Amino acid sequence: MASSHFQYEDKENEQAYCDNQLFQGDIVERTQAIEDILRELYPYAHQNPERYPFFVVLTQSCDLKVDDRRERKAEHITLSAVRPIRLFLEQEVLKLQAPVLREVGICLTKDKPGLLRRIERLLSNEEYPYFYLHPSAETPFTEAHVAYLRITFPLRTDPHYNACLAGKRAQLAPEFQAKLGWEDVPLTVEKRKAIPQKIIRRSFGFRQVPFQGQDGPML
Repeated sequence: MASSHFQYEDKENEQAYCDNQLFQGDIVERTQAIEDILRELYPYAHQNPERYPFFVVLTQSCDLKVDDRRERKAEHITLSAVRPIRLFLEQEVLKLQAPVLREVGICLTKDKPGLLRRIERLLSNEEYPYFYLHPSAETPFTEAHVAYLRITFPLRTDPHYNACLAGKRAQLAPEFQAKLGWEDVPLTVEKRKAIPQKIIRRSFGFRQVPFQGQDGPML
């Protein structure tokens, strides 16, 4: 069984984890209610569950909050696709392969350093438009996953909030909520440099690699 990880709030900590409210960065499982929404609004995602097994909430937490003093500001909840990291790796290798190499399932040795650098940036969450999600006792998955921040599914808040809340399975720790908020929009290099270094240092054991300002095509 996976152990807890600092990327997420501990579900046993009632002061930190909230199961009656959605926050930016919450991981939502593909429940039957979510299935029904996808069938109605996004048939392609509904018909391809292996590519859309989980989602992450991109809408800002402050816009989702509701209490006795204020109504919920957000009219829409935006979910982003979350896929197993193996699909990301297959995608990146495919970019490096000429047709003849794809037929035999290999890529050239000279492309290995660039691929490793891209993976390092991903694991340090410095590879926009992707956001790395580490497997943990708090997550509904046991292998690493990646959020694809450009593959989004806007939902109306009023009819769909409760379905998303019922599908909530994990909540990012505050510093990773903030990091996702930075990654959620296209950023200049200057803005990326302004990201608190403590977030970068609390990475996954990989050295910091400078942002290159180049995004690959989405699948």
